[in-house]
Amino acid sequence: MPNASVYKNENICCVNIIITERNAFKSVRTGFDIAAALRKMYPAEFNVDCASRLLVNAEFLEYLKRGGTAGNHGKKPGSRA
Repeated sequence: MPNASVYKNENICCVNIIITERNAFKSVRTGFDIAAALRKMYPAEFNVDCASRLLVNAEFLEYLKRGGTAGNHGKKPGSRA
């Protein structure tokens, strides 16, 4: 239960990620994929514009807004090609 921020004293679900192979971990891709999944699962609640603070890249932010994921960067969101 958080003791600070907007979720202070609220029971919330969370994810704990443990990195076991630091050199193999792709942190940027992981972060982008988590943001894309949150956007897809919670479109009304997830504020994509807040992700700009984490992404620090306007191109990726716009790509995320259009529904892109790290796995299909460079392709049109929704296309299989």
